Amino acid sequence: MTKHEAGENASDKENFKWTEYMDNAFIQSMKTQDDNGYRINGTFTPQAYKNMVEELSTKLQMKFTISLVEIATFGANGKGAAKKDALKPVDEGS
Repeated sequence: MTKHEAGENASDKENFKWTEYMDNAFIQSMKTQDDNGYRINGTFTPQAYKNMVEELSTKLQMKFTISLVEIATFGANGKGAAKKDALKPVDEGS
């Protein structure tokens, strides 16, 4: 895998390392999509995923896929929220 590709095939995904910088860029991208109305009833639209792939690919100078962005959002098993919890409102009373 070159340093400019992320998620091209199964073996690449096994070797891919997600960094804190990528995490921050991804969370910011999700917030942008949410702010722009591409998250409806807590679910990102297909256009939101396309936008996130484009934004992350440009910002991080890597080739991202929708599948990789979905895995980052929901976790590898697809059952639980991973990064999307970062968009939940913070209860300031806690």
